[in-house]
Amino acid sequence: MGSGLVTCEKCDRMYADTFGRCPHCSFGSPGSSPTSGFLFLSGTALALLVLVGVGVTSCSSYLGTRHQEEMAKLDADIKATVAENERQAKFMNVTVDEYMKAKAASGRAYASCKVGAEARAKYDYKADWIPSYIWTVKDKVISVVGHDLRMQNGFGVFGSVTYFCDYSMVSDRVTSVLINQD
Repeated sequence: MGSGLVTCEKCDRMYADTFGRCPHCSFGSPGSSPTSGFLFLSGTALALLVLVGVGVTSCSSYLGTRHQEEMAKLDADIKATVAENERQAKFMNVTVDEYMKAKAASGRAYASCKVGAEARAKYDYKADWIPSYIWTVKDKVISVVGHDLRMQNGFGVFGSVTYFCDYSMVSDRVTSVLINQD
């Protein structure tokens, strides 16, 4: 057992003789050759390089697998979206191209139809926070049915209404609005 301090032969710093190696420069125990510290360092460096190499390889392998999984999921999502668009187009009895154009314009059609319905309120109206509507398309006309308005009657009571609206994709305008008190 060691009982004191020793001076490192390489860096001339003091350390406890119980360490066996200099904690400052990693040089071996007193009396060891100057190359033993180098061998320790080069062995440590080699081990670190191997670990880093294995880690990078494992990481890139993991990332490659993860990328492939993400790409497969994205591909499946695209195929599902295409299938849904084809199904909706068939349901509406239009081509997929007509359906996609109408789908792109449906938000504009809804907003225009809602404004058109609000303009027909005799007294006051209140809009729900969450839009509630369905739409279909035929001959470049989007038909919107909305359920997100309440209109005031002559007694000051608000009641829900359903509005039916046609929006022309050609003229980019509302062509008709019909309001039905629920």
